[in-house]
Amino acid sequence: MVKKLLVGLILSFLVLGCTNNTSQSNQSFFETYRHTQIGDNSNVGGILSSLEWDNPYNGFELFTNEEPYGMLIHFDGPLTSENMVANASYLFTLIDNLDYVIYETSNDTLQIYRQELEDFYQIPFNEIESQDQLDLLINGHDLGLFFDGIPKG
Repeated sequence: MVKKLLVGLILSFLVLGCTNNTSQSNQSFFETYRHTQIGDNSNVGGILSSLEWDNPYNGFELFTNEEPYGMLIHFDGPLTSENMVANASYLFTLIDNLDYVIYETSNDTLQIYRQELEDFYQIPFNEIESQDQLDLLINGHDLGLFFDGIPKG
């Protein structure tokens, strides 16, 4: 009886400990990279490496000589529109002065502007204070609809 109780307590601590570490890990990622500037190549690379992509990225370029500031991310394979919008949301939230992101894939080149995505969400990225808030925002929208509202041209 005591042995079963001890095993149960140990398992409970392990489960709670693992769950708590994951949450702390996600929050520390957000806090580590929050307020990055586009010219900080090391932090931008760290953000890109930490995001989940449909296909691995194989390089990036930063455009920092004049405003608007942007970045180009190269991929060998395709990306879903949902993946592009979700990761652009992270990039705009974490990199304060990033104005646009260009995704160059094996079959397409797409550009997302900060202002267009803020209009889609109806909130400025600089008002997002936590990763949980950002995740709720992303999960609360049909990201596939983002490109439907962008004029072609």
